[in-house]
Amino acid sequence: MSAVVGKIGFLLSKLLDAKEMEELLSSGSVPEIADKLRKTAYGKFVPNIEDIHRRDLEAAIQRRYQSELESLEKYFTFPEKSILKHIMMRCEIETVKKVLRILTAGDEIEERFLICFPDGKRYSNVQDFISSLKGKPYYGMLSSVHGAGGNLAKMENSLDYWYFSHLLRKLRLSRRSGRIIKLFKDQVDLTNIMWIYRAKILFGYEKERVMNLLLPFGRRFKMNQLEDLASSKSPDELVSKLKGTPYYEYFESSLKSLGEFLIERYIDRYLHRKFLAFVKNYMNDFEMMIGYIHLLEYELKNIVTIIEAVRYDMNRETAKEYLVI
Repeated sequence: MSAVVGKIGFLLSKLLDAKEMEELLSSGSVPEIADKLRKTAYGKFVPNIEDIHRRDLEAAIQRRYQSELESLEKYFTFPEKSILKHIMMRCEIETVKKVLRILTAGDEIEERFLICFPDGKRYSNVQDFISSLKGKPYYGMLSSVHGAGGNLAKMENSLDYWYFSHLLRKLRLSRRSGRIIKLFKDQVDLTNIMWIYRAKILFGYEKERVMNLLLPFGRRFKMNQLEDLASSKSPDELVSKLKGTPYYEYFESSLKSLGEFLIERYIDRYLHRKFLAFVKNYMNDFEMMIGYIHLLEYELKNIVTIIEAVRYDMNRETAKEYLVI
C-alpha cells in the first residue's frame, strides 16, 4: 500500500458518518454544534469561544479543509501536485463569487466572510475588490469582463470558465486522470444546466444571452443540444429535454418545485456518488485523493447547512432535504 493510500485511508476514517450528522442536526444552538465538533477532527480548528458566531464556526471548518489539502501536497509531484493546487483554489473562487454577490447587493463585507482572504481589508465596491485581486491568475479575465460592463452573472461565469478550463488542461497532463476528466466534464454539464435554469427560467434571459454564459467543454451536450436546452420556457420543458441523460433523475423533481438551492444540492448528490466510487473502487492513489477531497468538501457543505438550519430553527426533517447524502 502506498503512503498516500494509507494517509487518505486515515483521513477517510475521520469523516463524519450519518449518525454524527444527525447528532449535529439535533443541536439546539450554534455553540452546541461547536461543542460537538470540538470532539471530532475539527476540534483543533474550532476556537474555544463560549458564544461562537456562526460565521466564525464556518470559517473554522473551512480552515480544516485547507489544512487537509495542504497536508496531501507532499505526496505528489508534477503534474498531480499542480492539479491539487488548482483544486485548492476552489475555496478562493467561491469566496470571490460570494463577495461579488454581497457587494453587488450593496451589503457590507465583514472579515469573517473572507475565508480565503485573511488580510482584514474592507472592500467598498466591486471595482475596489477586483483591483485588490491583481496578481491572481484569474484577475485578467475577471477584470476584463467587469471593465466591459459585465454584470454579476457574467463575472461569476468568467470565474467558472477560468477554473474548469485550466483544471481540464492540467488534468490532461496526468496519465492517471482519465476517469477524473470524465467526471469533471459531467460537472461542467451540470453547471451549464444550473446556469440555464437561473438565466432562462428565473431571470428570463433570451437564448443568445444564456448561451454566452455556458461553458463549451462539457461531456454529453453538443452545442446544438445546449441551444435546445437554453430555449426551454419552463422547468417542465427543461426537465423533459434531459430525459435519456444520466442527470435526468436528479432534476426530475428539483427543477419543478424545490428551488435553486436544492437544485445545487441535487447536483452535489450526483457528484458525491461518483467521487465516493473513486474512493471505494479507486484505480490509483490520485483518484483516491480526488475522491477524498470532494467528500470532505461535501461534508463541509453539510455542516454549514446544519448550522443555518439550527440557527433559524428549521424543521429538522426539512433540513435533511438540504444535505448532500
